[in-house]
This record gives sequence, C-alpha cells and structure tokens, in this order.
Amino acid sequence: MKAGKKTPWLRIPAALLLRDDLSSTSKLVYAYMLWKYQFFKSSKKDYFESQTAIGLHLDISRWTVNQCIAELNKLGLLTSKRKAGNTAGSTCIYTLPDIYGMYDAPPESGNYAPGIYDEDY
Repeated sequence: MKAGKKTPWLRIPAALLLRDDLSSTSKLVYAYMLWKYQFFKSSKKDYFESQTAIGLHLDISRWTVNQCIAELNKLGLLTSKRKAGNTAGSTCIYTLPDIYGMYDAPPESGNYAPGIYDEDY
C-alpha cells in the first residue's frame, strides 16, 4: 500500500458477533460481503465477486466461503442469484440487507463507515 493512502476498514456490529446461530467464519464473511456490497451499491452497481476471490481476501477456502454463503442465505442475511447467461461455477450477484444499520444510516447520524461516503475512498 502506498504511503499516505487511506486504508479502508469495516465495522462488525456487536449484535452480529453475539449471534449464536452463525459460525465465526460466517460472521467474517458477512461483514466482508456487506462492506463490499455497500461499496458497489454506492456506485450504483450490482455486487458480484467469485467465492474464490472472497476466500483469497479472507484467507479461507472457496468451499468454506460456499458453506458460509449457504448459512447466511438460510438465515436471510443475503440473497444470491447467478449472473444472467452464466453457467454453474460462475459468479453470483449478491444482495445483503444492512439489518444492523451499519452503512445505510446517513453520515450525519454518526453511524456510518468512513470510506463509503468519503470522496477519497
């Protein structure tokens, strides 16, 4: 990373950490994917990323990412659909509701993640 460049970061709400119906890895995958989803959403784009890429960023296997996404989907924390025209093993478009209000709150509320609304992100 270049000197002087801001490092993006994400928040993990305590309510997510305290859930006993999610594995710790699924909590990490959710926090990462919600952060990426909000970045794409702020650019008015669909969020899509391969499970392999997610795994590389989080240092976990694609299989583990797949299991976490299935767990999150089952609990209603995300939805996924295959990109149009893609076949099995391809990238999905993900939608993640911000049920904890980590990113959907306006900056003036004090409940937002720097980087999403900041111009130099």
